[in-house]
Amino acid sequence: MKYIVSGGIALIGIDMVLTLTADQASARMRNLAPVLNEQGGEVKGVYRPKTIVQFKAGETIGLDVDWADLPRPLQIVLTPVGGLKPRRTKKTPVTSARVSNESKPNKRSRKPAEKPADAGDEADPGEQSEDEEAGNAEAESGDS
Repeated sequence: MKYIVSGGIALIGIDMVLTLTADQASARMRNLAPVLNEQGGEVKGVYRPKTIVQFKAGETIGLDVDWADLPRPLQIVLTPVGGLKPRRTKKTPVTSARVSNESKPNKRSRKPAEKPADAGDEADPGEQSEDEEAGNAEAESGDS
């Protein structure tokens, strides 16, 4: 299928087969390998990239992939020749790296843990009541 690069730079990887003009291929020949037919001869104008190949805005290229099957970054920069972009047929779930604020509260907005109302009646074994603290303070001052 033929495409026009319309949204910036298109980066084509080694997993696709390209159909290019002679001028396009000659400028990138060190990064392209010709596709061979069954008899071992080269197919004219058809190449497989050895590394990532770039195409600038306005260039027309042929790919062996339908628009709906292209990776999303290529769908953004390529427009099919002869019409508008078709709707995507594959539904891919959108995942977000964001964590919901409901699952984890913001550290700045955390309130200190509140004790239940009946917890004040029972004293912790490690804590002293105010009466005991006052008694200890009098006992220390009277010992000297």
